[in-house]
Amino acid sequence: MANGTYITTISYNMVIDMLQPNEIISEPAHPPKGFKWVSSVHWEKGIVPEKDMLFVCKGKAAEQASKLHPSSCLIVIAEEDASEATPDIPNQAIVIRGTSRSANLLQRLQNYFLSIQAWQNELDRIPLSSDGYEQVLHKSGKVLGVPLLLYNADLVPLARSWFNANLPLCKMFAEREKEILNSVLMLRRPLISFKGTASNVFVANELIRNKNKDLYHVLALYEKEPTPGQRDLFAMLAKKIAEKSDRQTGSYSPARFSAYSLFDELIQGRYVAKGLLNDYAYNIGFPLDAEFRLLRFVSENPEADDGLPSLLNEAKHMNDGKCLPVVYNDDLLVLLYSKGLDNILSNSIIEEELLRCCGPIKGYVAMSQVFDDISNLLFAYQQTNLVIKYKEFVNLEQRFTTADKELQAPCYTFEEVLKFAILDSSDMNQELKDFSFSHTILEKIIAEDIATGGDDARILASYIHHERKATAVAEKLHMHRNTVLYRIDKIEKRFGLNFDESWSRDRVLFDFSILYCKLMRNPELYREILGQDTP
Repeated sequence: MANGTYITTISYNMVIDMLQPNEIISEPAHPPKGFKWVSSVHWEKGIVPEKDMLFVCKGKAAEQASKLHPSSCLIVIAEEDASEATPDIPNQAIVIRGTSRSANLLQRLQNYFLSIQAWQNELDRIPLSSDGYEQVLHKSGKVLGVPLLLYNADLVPLARSWFNANLPLCKMFAEREKEILNSVLMLRRPLISFKGTASNVFVANELIRNKNKDLYHVLALYEKEPTPGQRDLFAMLAKKIAEKSDRQTGSYSPARFSAYSLFDELIQGRYVAKGLLNDYAYNIGFPLDAEFRLLRFVSENPEADDGLPSLLNEAKHMNDGKCLPVVYNDDLLVLLYSKGLDNILSNSIIEEELLRCCGPIKGYVAMSQVFDDISNLLFAYQQTNLVIKYKEFVNLEQRFTTADKELQAPCYTFEEVLKFAILDSSDMNQELKDFSFSHTILEKIIAEDIATGGDDARILASYIHHERKATAVAEKLHMHRNTVLYRIDKIEKRFGLNFDESWSRDRVLFDFSILYCKLMRNPELYREILGQDTP
């Protein structure tokens, strides 16, 4: 029996590893989690409770062992017929085939228990320091037989052991190290695997954190996929490091996630599962069932710009804090969100917010359209690319239509450049086109018309078509002129529109064109909106 009061629990999976290369005939359906000692059926001394014991016996002694220790787990060595090795015994049992290799099985298992307990006790005596972490990994590398690495929260290496840079295993990891450490999705996986021509790398990883969310990351490199027992042994190391640093091991909680990680995953078009999105949203603190608008601050001189940190701090106050700012590829991105207040994301409100929170901007702001579903951030970012590409077209339009040299507003919207992008650009693939016309104010108006029996969509269409002449609209739709003006005013205030501005009218005309195409191709929708069959 091991000396001392601290007795290490050896996991069931680790015992299964130790039984190799013996042939395992059967295992218990619901095995225990671990054991604190192993003995023969005649061993009756020690400090370990019986329920934590593992007993080794031959098939003929299985019934006797079961009576002596009814709550323990048995390793039964089947001498002849395996079916007779476990006569009706209530115990959980691991049955192995008896061979010459099983003759000294008890001694081998006891030596293994003692070696693991000696390793853990040795780690307890190592002082907590930078050199201490090196010693912990060095001694543990001998036990695990694999290279080990320890990183802090900033992903800076704190300690390494058994890491030979000339080994193919370590070379391949070194090539992918940055990719692994900077990918939340990779670190959340229980096992990262990279396959190469010279070698394979399997990276097991554990998170160590404290109440203040300070993190350590401990990694182990394997040439072959580690067994469950090897993974349990690695988890013991992580637990010991956690105990020594007054931390705890755990799964990758939302504390590990950042706004940059979310933006990068979505903008790069990587699939992000719904559960992971919920984790991101919970950590970052914004609702997924909101509407969004992406703002992209573009500097006049990115190479010489040193004002991003202060601009980032100022942008955090936009929309009463209902925003998500992050520096991405030398630009500041700000994702605004709103629930149930349509005009909050309007151009006029955003321009006021920019002046209030950010003051004069050295550059300009490119804005996407309003959209729902955070996973559409990729398309919103592509829209800002188009805004950057066609902003000079907007400037030309302004210079062409006025003799005064007015200062261009610091904001350029996707709605303003849409007509140029449709006519001139090959960048708008079908997916981006579908997205750009999939979430419009018109959809909301039509949905409410269907629900309430209203006619706002037709009033708006007629108003734009008849060049904002309320009298003409009233005559065509057989209603009072004041009713037309009231309904149009309500739409403008709700969505922050101004039909005196050309881009507002252009965008609505685009939306109606899309609607007419849908109506002609969808008789059911035609009947639902117009109350009659298609012509």
